[in-house]
Amino acid sequence: MRKDSLQYLNNINNRLKTAVQFHLESADMYAYLSLYGFFAMHEWRTIDEQLCQRKLKLFTTRHCDMTPPDEPPVPANLLSPLTRNKARNEMSLDERWTAVKSGFEAWCRWETDSLEVYSATAKQLSDIGDMAAYKFVLKIVEEVDRELAFINDMITALSGMEWDMPTIVDKQDTWQELYAAKIRRLYKLYPLWHHNNSAEPGEWLEDGKDD
Repeated sequence: MRKDSLQYLNNINNRLKTAVQFHLESADMYAYLSLYGFFAMHEWRTIDEQLCQRKLKLFTTRHCDMTPPDEPPVPANLLSPLTRNKARNEMSLDERWTAVKSGFEAWCRWETDSLEVYSATAKQLSDIGDMAAYKFVLKIVEEVDRELAFINDMITALSGMEWDMPTIVDKQDTWQELYAAKIRRLYKLYPLWHHNNSAEPGEWLEDGKDD
């Protein structure tokens, strides 16, 4: 059972590493567009996904008595297709509008696919009777489901204003302050689990959220 669990958990581990890459590239894209609220939003998600991946890796090592090798993360390749390698001051309003909208749509697709992968993995773990690993992965499933609901709310709200760039720009300071505070909270929580190997596997996932 533990050998099967190791494979299933490592599949999630490698997808979380790619998730970190996705949010890094998203943050870079919004910094390129000078939309620093959206930049901070993805910076927070980058740190959040990285901490989750490290917690999963620790759980896997302790639970399966093995540490599986990491695969290189898959690049999201977000920036070049949307910006066509232009300097950012050469981007037209229509190109900026398309980049913002496409960025959110790519995020929605990523989290939708992730939810399917994590849910299927949770079921596989349940089917082989590894309930400890199942419960751990279920917490990740629940978090991704909340993130996807947030993204869909954002897309609905932005679509309702027809992705109006002046309004979006006007909201950046508010979002930047909000996510800067969330980042500070994550860094404060970091020693709570990193230096406490006796902590319950789900402790950080439950207590480390500030949605």
